[in-house]
Amino acid sequence: MPVKNVEKIGAEDQKIANQILIMLESASKRSKRKFQICIENKQQNDLIELPTAASNLLLDIIECIANGKSISMIPTDKTISTQEAADLMGVSRPHVVKLLEDGKIPFKKVGSHRRVQVKDVQQYEQKLHQTRKQKISLLAKQAQELNLGY
Repeated sequence: MPVKNVEKIGAEDQKIANQILIMLESASKRSKRKFQICIENKQQNDLIELPTAASNLLLDIIECIANGKSISMIPTDKTISTQEAADLMGVSRPHVVKLLEDGKIPFKKVGSHRRVQVKDVQQYEQKLHQTRKQKISLLAKQAQELNLGY
């Protein structure tokens, strides 16, 4: 599966997505349980029930559209270049290369080129986020213990 991008969200699409979110919110309150999205095929009079994972992903996409946010979908098992990894992380390519060479993110070499799996980049970012969160909590705790007024 190739990378899918929706860069610009039109005002009409935003309006429709907001209406859909309101309807779905109302439906979820009435059912008092998680619900699945079904697609109706009127030509064959079929009702196709989407898997829960697809329903959740579709809801996330609709919410992004409603908020005017751009969307990218990248399969987690996709192999990408160091530049693509840098773009995904919002850092420079040399920084990504340093992370790879330091062993912080696994990679493979294809000829002279480094290739990284999206899931490995995501795992690194999750670990980094958790570490930062722990350190911020520690600093906040120390500030309270020292009565620094924070």
